Amino acid sequence: MKLLLSLVLVAFISSCSYLGLRSPSSTTKKHYIITMHGVRGNAESYGEFHQFVGDTLKQIDPAYEYVLFNWTYPVGAAVNDKEKGIDWEPHLIADKFNKDFILGNDGKDALIPELGPEDKISILAYSMGGQMAMTWYYDSMFNFKFHPSMAYNAEDAAKVQSYVARVENVVGLGPVYWGSVDAELGWSFLENGSLAEIHKVLPKAKAFCDDQAIHGITQGKGFWSNLYEGAKEKVWGDDKKVYTQKEMNDRAVRNALIATCASVNSVANNIIVKNVQSVPSMVVSGLTKVMKSVGNVNPSEMNHMRLTSDVINELRVNRISHLMLDQYRTKYRARWTSIVGVFPCLGKSDAGLTCNGFQSEEYRKVNEQLVTIFSGNKRRETDGPVFSPGATADFLYYVETPGNEAKPVAESSYVNTADLQRSINIPSREIFVENMHATVLPAIDGLSGILAPVGDALAGGLSKFDKSLGVDVVIMNKECIKPETCKHPNFKHVIETLTNCEAGRIACNQRLVNKYFGVELDSDRYNENEKLRSEMGSYVLVMNIRLPKSYKGDLSSPEKILKNITFGYNTGKHQGSDKARLENRLDNPGDLYANQIARSKEIMNSYAIVKEYNDSRVVRLFFLGRAWPKDSNSAQARAQLNDGVPVRMAIKFPGLTPRNVTAKVRPSYSTYTDIYIK
Repeated sequence: MKLLLSLVLVAFISSCSYLGLRSPSSTTKKHYIITMHGVRGNAESYGEFHQFVGDTLKQIDPAYEYVLFNWTYPVGAAVNDKEKGIDWEPHLIADKFNKDFILGNDGKDALIPELGPEDKISILAYSMGGQMAMTWYYDSMFNFKFHPSMAYNAEDAAKVQSYVARVENVVGLGPVYWGSVDAELGWSFLENGSLAEIHKVLPKAKAFCDDQAIHGITQGKGFWSNLYEGAKEKVWGDDKKVYTQKEMNDRAVRNALIATCASVNSVANNIIVKNVQSVPSMVVSGLTKVMKSVGNVNPSEMNHMRLTSDVINELRVNRISHLMLDQYRTKYRARWTSIVGVFPCLGKSDAGLTCNGFQSEEYRKVNEQLVTIFSGNKRRETDGPVFSPGATADFLYYVETPGNEAKPVAESSYVNTADLQRSINIPSREIFVENMHATVLPAIDGLSGILAPVGDALAGGLSKFDKSLGVDVVIMNKECIKPETCKHPNFKHVIETLTNCEAGRIACNQRLVNKYFGVELDSDRYNENEKLRSEMGSYVLVMNIRLPKSYKGDLSSPEKILKNITFGYNTGKHQGSDKARLENRLDNPGDLYANQIARSKEIMNSYAIVKEYNDSRVVRLFFLGRAWPKDSNSAQARAQLNDGVPVRMAIKFPGLTPRNVTAKVRPSYSTYTDIYIK
């Protein structure tokens, strides 16, 4: 699986570039559309999108002239880092954005001139670009509140904020708003060379590969024995044979699993990985140089995309401030649309998107094994490196001020940022699609020395993986000029959102939009999305626990931190044949929904770090979970899940006052809790 790239510290992949394109028009109203790439991004990241999308948008809503910018910013080897005296971070990119587009840069005019009274701006952001876009939005809104040395003078700040107020859409394509588990795993090694988390992951990955269903596939047994002509040893099949579409799909799945499990076994059996607890700093330094020079990935990028990163914590605080304060919420009215990619349901028996039936029992078992070790309910709920709760702009939160340290936290205390968005009649949107993140294998085939065998194993196999499993999230080419030939699952949602041509709006070409969706009625556009949404179950619970600065308890490892949090499990009350769904259950037998957290077989199901501040020691941690309706047809169960369901926990750090917290979680969302303990 793509997560395994992190075992040798490969960051997840993205893309973009620089170029202004205008569609011919006699109108004066302008809609500026800026694309932002991600890790390893360049001008090609969006494919041919910029060459044709302006004309498509013009056909849908001719009231605007569309001005497109294929914007690039420094990534990977081009990033300024400690060697040059500057730590790369998203705030520097926010400043560059403002200087390029609004304030002017190095004597050059700003790319966007003074805005007309009806001009507007939209941002289309891919992967890490989602984090860059949100960082820009809030750094500009609050004039770098957390980084005062970067703040603008009053005149420049006011000008920048006037442009931020004209942003109509921020559209994320697999955006990393709230972090990536892959990045967390990779940074756990890159920070200091520790293999502790990798040693936890490898047994789970090996157990996946050794499972009877998976092993049967990789060894060509049973259902899989007749897929190919020739011996089983011909791993990639007979290239001369003409395969049916079904055989091609089966072959892709088998080859992907063969490659992945071969890589897992190679890494797990590597003598260095098996017998060393940490890698010398010299080796880590060499690896990071290769990542930058060969893979064009900067470790700083991975650091900032962790679930526990300071950047993401600041973004949460800023988003809460924006939506809680009337003067900001009513002035800055961007609509956040998250296009969330999820793993294709392998071997499904129907032509639709749901995982309700499979071509064979073997395929059912494969999918169940995937959601045993990865986040998900009926399918792996990621597009590779980005999981759905990290890509959804809205989240649930409870943030307290000092003085409440002894009080229990109730479920009713949590607020949904989506409700605050709706209060100004600009609801956020989550759109679920089947597709995958771009897959490039930076750096690993350039590893040398003691890590060379690991790099060779992964590069030789994993390059074949995601290419076989679905359409890339961001690369949109000229076949989408015409709706009849456009098969990209995201393009239709992008053009509908950018033109604000949702169902029911009269002043746009609804007929053309419907053609892209392949439907006759406007209301039928959202059927696919709602079917996928109904299958989502994964969530992440993130906590900031503020301890006294003088606290001397043992916080030396994630395990020693996490043992201070206990959940109100009801596991013993449940029965069933599927043991993987019985572990760590939080629900009662009479509840309409099921709820699990920190499953033992799930990769990186929890993690914790310590942050030192002037007045406190902050423990920042997360737990992964999933919740689903016990009866998939129960509208009442689904309504309860959408509103949020409880997670009861007791927090007891030795020598400090215990706290009882009942958090609220919901599928495809993250929950943020910020509390004090005295």
